[in-house]
Amino acid sequence: MCKYGIPRILVTDNWAQFNNENFKKYCGGNEIELRFTFIVHPQANEQADVATRIILRPMGKQKSRSNWVDEILPILWENGTTCRVTMGSTPFMLAYGAEGSSPWKYRILLHEFELMMLKKMKRGKG
Repeated sequence: MCKYGIPRILVTDNWAQFNNENFKKYCGGNEIELRFTFIVHPQANEQADVATRIILRPMGKQKSRSNWVDEILPILWENGTTCRVTMGSTPFMLAYGAEGSSPWKYRILLHEFELMMLKKMKRGKG
């Protein structure tokens, strides 16, 4: 939670690990609004299944899950910055009011800039 902050709303099912006093106190203490889906509401389960497939598909079935933390961040970033036809925007835009810029793009640009500066420095010494 430290990396992305504490969520304002948490939507979950009615399973015992989420629907108990300890978890409700934790959410209340962190100002998290706890919402439960209806058990007879299959659309909520279907949406969760689709989201899980979207996230796990790029990781592949054969890959070891030992490095999933390294693999999941680029997948989540891509998922959050991809335009959805139904929403007419990206989830990132809806959440933050601005388009997200790829941190990898900036790393590449920074690397290219560093290489250019090294070449200039070498030319100046020669």
